[in-house]
Amino acid sequence: MNKTFGKSAFLAHMHSPAPSEAVTQEVAKLLAILGEHDPSVASELARIPVNLSVLGDLRMWNGRLAPHPARNRIGKAGTLFFATQALVTTVMRSTVLDLSSVYPTGVARAMARGADGLFEVGSSQFDALSRLARDIVAWLVERKAKSVALIESPIGNTLPVQHLCDLAQERGLPVSTIQWNAPRNDRSSQGRTIKDAADACISDAAAFDYVVLIDESHTGSRLIKFYDALLPRIGKHRFLPVAMLFGGPSKKNGQPRQRLINRLDAQGRRIGFAQLAREFPTLRIFKMDAGPSCKWESTVIWNGSDIIAGKRKVNLIFTILDHCMDILNDLASDPSEYRPFLELAWSQNTSGEAYAFSPRLIQDLFKGIVTELPLTKLRRRLWKLAKERFPNDYVGDIDAVDEADPKERWTWLRTTFLEEAGKCIEAHNAGTAWNAIDTVFAASFPEKKPQPRKDVDAASYSLPFNETVRAFNLRLRQQLMALTPNTTAAPVW
Repeated sequence: MNKTFGKSAFLAHMHSPAPSEAVTQEVAKLLAILGEHDPSVASELARIPVNLSVLGDLRMWNGRLAPHPARNRIGKAGTLFFATQALVTTVMRSTVLDLSSVYPTGVARAMARGADGLFEVGSSQFDALSRLARDIVAWLVERKAKSVALIESPIGNTLPVQHLCDLAQERGLPVSTIQWNAPRNDRSSQGRTIKDAADACISDAAAFDYVVLIDESHTGSRLIKFYDALLPRIGKHRFLPVAMLFGGPSKKNGQPRQRLINRLDAQGRRIGFAQLAREFPTLRIFKMDAGPSCKWESTVIWNGSDIIAGKRKVNLIFTILDHCMDILNDLASDPSEYRPFLELAWSQNTSGEAYAFSPRLIQDLFKGIVTELPLTKLRRRLWKLAKERFPNDYVGDIDAVDEADPKERWTWLRTTFLEEAGKCIEAHNAGTAWNAIDTVFAASFPEKKPQPRKDVDAASYSLPFNETVRAFNLRLRQQLMALTPNTTAAPVW
C-alpha cells in the first residue's frame, strides 16, 4: 500500500499464520471422506505452513462436503474427487510442484481414492475413451507401424495420450510422446502462430511412421486450426487426427463443428480409418444435497482439474500480465467483479484507519487513470518487453519452476509496469494503479485465478506434480487399462 494508508488490515489478517491445531482438524475431515482415519497423516500435512485464508478455504470445503441424506451415488463419488481437490489446492498447494516433497503414505492412498470417485462420475466418458483408444491401437498394429508419435498438447488431451501410450505399449507397439506447446494465436500479425509451432513439432515427428493427434472438441474451431497446421507438414498418409466431440452441435458451433467433421471424414477415407470424429456422452447430473440437481462444471471429465493430468499447465509471466491488466480495466467498470475486493482490502489499515476514498470515489479514480492510460498500447508494450526478458516462457520451453521464479517475474512486472505507465500518467497515479492491482490480486486469490486468454501468441507449458500427487493420475490410467479386454472387439474401421 502507499504511505498514507499503510498495510491492509484484511490482507494482514488473511495472510497471518493459521493455528496448526485448527488446520489438522479440517484436514482430518477431508482425509476421513477419503477413507484415511490415521490422525498422524492429518498432523503431518498440517505441518506445512498455511495462512488463515487457506484455513477458511478448508472450512468452506468441509462445509460443502459434509454428509447429506439426499446425496446420491454419483454425488458421493464426486465428493471423493472434491475432497482430493481440496487437499491439493489448500494445505498442499505450496508443495505439489516440489518433486522432492514427501508426504505420509496415506496421502497417496487418498489421491487414488479421489481418482476412483472421478472415474465413477465420468464412467460413460472413460468407457468411450477406452473403446476409441482400442480402435486406434488396433488400426496401427494392423498396419504394422514400427514407430508412432503421439502429440500431447497440454493439458486437455494429456490423459487420452497417456492411455493411448499405455495401451500401445501393452500391445508391443513402439510409441513416443511429443509435447506440443502451441500458442492459440493463428494471426501472424500478433506474433508466433500455431503454424510456427507446428514447424517445430514436425521436426521432432519426422522419423515416425504415423503421427497421432487426439483431442477434445466442442466448437471445432481450435482443432481445425491444429489440423490445418499439421496436415501439410506431416503428410496425408502419416497423419491420424482424432476428434472427441463433446456437447453436441448448436447454432453457435454447428458450422465449424461440421467443417471439422468433414475434414476428418476426408482424411479417414484417405488412410482407411472411418469415424475419426467420435461423439462422446454427456456427464450425468447428480445430487449433493436437498437442493437442485448438480451438473459437472466441465463437460469433459478429465478436463476438470490439472491433478487429473498429473501436471499443471502454466505460463507465469504472460498469464499474470494479462490478469493484472484485466484487474486495472475492471476497477474502472460498472459493474466491477474486482472492485469489491479492493474496497474490502482498503476499508481499514492495520492501525485501524480507513482509506480516504469511498467506493464511488474509488471507481471515479480508476476511471480517470484508465482514461489517461492507454491500456491496449501498454499491454502490447509490456508483452514485447516480456518476450525479450523471458524468451523461454514465450515459446513454452520451461521444464521446471522453483520458488524464486514467480518472485522474479512479479518483481520484473511491477518495476516495468511502473516505468512504462509512468511515461503516460503521473508517477503517483501509476503507483496507485499498481498498488490496487497488487492488492486485488492478493485479496481475490484463489477465488479469481489468472486464466490464459484465447488467441494469444505465448505458449503454455506444463510442470509435473510430485509423485504423491501423481498417484491420482496413475490410478486413473490403471482404471482405464482395466476396461481393456484381453481381446479387442471388432473395430469400427
